[in-house]
Amino acid sequence: MGKKMNSSFNLSEWGKLDGVKDLPIQVVSSEGWIKQGQQVAGELTQATFVTHSGGRWPQDDTADELSESIYEFVSKLAKPVKVAKKNEGIPERIPQMVDEASANVHHHGLGGHDHSHGHGYSQEVGYPNAYGLGNEFS
Repeated sequence: MGKKMNSSFNLSEWGKLDGVKDLPIQVVSSEGWIKQGQQVAGELTQATFVTHSGGRWPQDDTADELSESIYEFVSKLAKPVKVAKKNEGIPERIPQMVDEASANVHHHGLGGHDHSHGHGYSQEVGYPNAYGLGNEFS
């Protein structure tokens, strides 16, 4: 039954789907399963293939080797860049938060300083509020 379920999934077709075809993929296989790993990587045109010296469950005996392989793969990926849409601006709440944060900046000069003003704590329970900017968010 398990073999039938596995063979009903067309990996090559899946790898060509719009949501998948441009994704970077690394197929990681133990040295004992190289043939199967190469077969999977061969079905996915965007895949790279690496092996590790551990067994079927690498997290048990080769975690460091496996994590290094994954790190190398991920560190070579292009950094994501968000492309702003033409009509997409700064959300209205952001400038308001900046203004509120600026209003709560403390100026410590040579004169006295009143420490009774808000430090971003909820007066009711004494915990910092959501942004630590004052009681308006409590």
